[in-house]
Amino acid sequence: MIRTVFDDVNQLTWFLGGSPKRTAILKRHLPDAKQVDYLVGDTDDEKVESNINIANAFSKSLLPKLCETRWSARVDTLSVILAKYKAVLASLEDVRKESTATEARTKATAFIHMMEKSTFVVAIVIAHHILSYTKPLSLALQNAKCDVFKAFTGAQTCKKVVAAQRSDEVFNRCIWMKAAAIAESIDIELGKPRTVGRMRHRANAAFSDDSVHGYYRVNAYFPFVDHCLNELNERFPEQTRPSFLAFQLLPCRLQNITEEEIADIQVRYEEDMPDSPGFVRELERWKMFCSGLQNRDKDTGNQSLETTIQLADPNYYPNDFMFMQYLECCSQCL
Repeated sequence: MIRTVFDDVNQLTWFLGGSPKRTAILKRHLPDAKQVDYLVGDTDDEKVESNINIANAFSKSLLPKLCETRWSARVDTLSVILAKYKAVLASLEDVRKESTATEARTKATAFIHMMEKSTFVVAIVIAHHILSYTKPLSLALQNAKCDVFKAFTGAQTCKKVVAAQRSDEVFNRCIWMKAAAIAESIDIELGKPRTVGRMRHRANAAFSDDSVHGYYRVNAYFPFVDHCLNELNERFPEQTRPSFLAFQLLPCRLQNITEEEIADIQVRYEEDMPDSPGFVRELERWKMFCSGLQNRDKDTGNQSLETTIQLADPNYYPNDFMFMQYLECCSQCL
């Protein structure tokens, strides 16, 4: 269901932005779109990421095209659609009425029917809510000056936040209320697809009651949350944390390194270090050396990895020099 909604939104945005006439119709409706209060939540929900993105989207006067490669940009597109759902639908109605091309009128009619389907409304709210929590991580990873250790730590936090969204309470408050508000604004009633005992081409997991919101919670929301968690765990497994700990040896992080992290580094890189038995003593000398540099030059902590490699003399700091070379190779691969 979620995979289908991305394809549908991609075609919708490229259709509306595919000609100057359709773009002009869209511009005619978007700036005057009225805010739907339930979409941004009440006072208790002001800090929910999806609510913040929707609230910021009300100032947009254009509908961004859905990007197939940048997931952070997908959130921006979904935010505008949710914030101005009725205006987008009105734009399609005008395209159907004013367009002289038969193909354009046919497509506009198809998109209107699509946006009035319950499955589309609920799916777009679900996708937007979860991806709003992964957007900051995507932006951090896209940054040319990305701090790899910070990004890895941020990914672990992101996994916990996404996992916390897998609850009935979050679904009812953050998903179902928004979907119901959109449905009310366009005068439709949310319903679920027809289900039978055995279905091969549509999700049909059993749930406790026969309610509409129960169907979407079990067959759309929970599976998408689980999918996102599996993807995050696959790309940022906790088992690889020791591999990223070498970044703690950089001057800007060295003073905050813990005894537990030092022990993990020693175990992880014991066979790679040229002087493993002397690693702890060498680390004390390296910390003292970097501390002395920082006292003389406040910008030392912000030096590049290339400059730090020059500071780590292999004769005095063989292990740290090896770590700096390792980090340089990691940076080139990222």
